[in-house]
Order: sequence, then C-alpha cells, then structure tokens
Amino acid sequence: MGKIIGLIVILVVGGGIFFFFGKNNQKASAPTVSEMEAAPSIQQKAAPLSGETNDTALTSKQSTQEILVKANNWYFEPEEIRVKEGTRVKIILEGVSGTHIFAIPELGVKSETVKPGEKKTIEFSADKKGEFSFKCALLCGEGHSGMIGKLIVE
Repeated sequence: MGKIIGLIVILVVGGGIFFFFGKNNQKASAPTVSEMEAAPSIQQKAAPLSGETNDTALTSKQSTQEILVKANNWYFEPEEIRVKEGTRVKIILEGVSGTHIFAIPELGVKSETVKPGEKKTIEFSADKKGEFSFKCALLCGEGHSGMIGKLIVE
C-alpha cells in the first residue's frame, strides 16, 4: 500500500513539474499578422453598397475619398469624378441653386433632396470598374435633362 501511495505522489509531483516547466508550456504572445488576417473582425467585413448617409461601415483596407459635388441649375460641378476600384466614396452634395437629387442608378446610389445652402452626404463602395452616369433624379426645370455627369472607377 505504501508503494502505491509513493507512486501516486511521484506521478502527481512529476506531472505538476512538467505542467509548469514542460517544453509545451508557452507564454501568451500577441497574434501574428497572418493570424490576425485569418480571423476577420467586424471592421474587416465588406461594407454593403448603399446611398444612405448612415452607412458608415468600412473595410480595414479601404480608403475613403471625399468629393464635394455642387448641384447648380442645371449642372453638377465637377461633371466627372475619378476613383480607384475598392475605394469608399463619400460625396458631399452641396445645393447651390435649384432643388436636386444626386443619383447613380447603376450602383443604386441616391441622395436626399438638396436645396440651396444645404449639404447632404452619400457614401458607397466603388467596388466595380467602369464608367457610370450620374444625374439629377428630380425634375428640376428646363435644363434637367442635361444635368448629368460621369463616375469613372479605375
């Protein structure tokens, strides 16, 4: 019986020593870059395409490009916008004259109505290369049909 108790003590003590000093016991360390990339966080998920101002989700690798677009009777300034594919686009629509709505139908982007002196913000992801027409989506008067421009995603 004494030998069994002695054997149990040796096993318990030996196991404890191995547990604290064993070669498989590693200190906690910060995750490596590859480990962080393998486990996506909330910020790394792709932002949904939206024309609403409350859409603030961004991907960690996406840059944001802010563009001031002035809505005049009967043209947008600038008439051409260039961005890189994968860019988060934030258009600040400033009403100068008349009442207008900025829209890029092919991308599902549409602003709220802007009046002179007001500013509205539209955000979306430029995740598809190509040329996309933008226009005024509100019948704003005699020059409405010429109120168009071009978004170029390179």
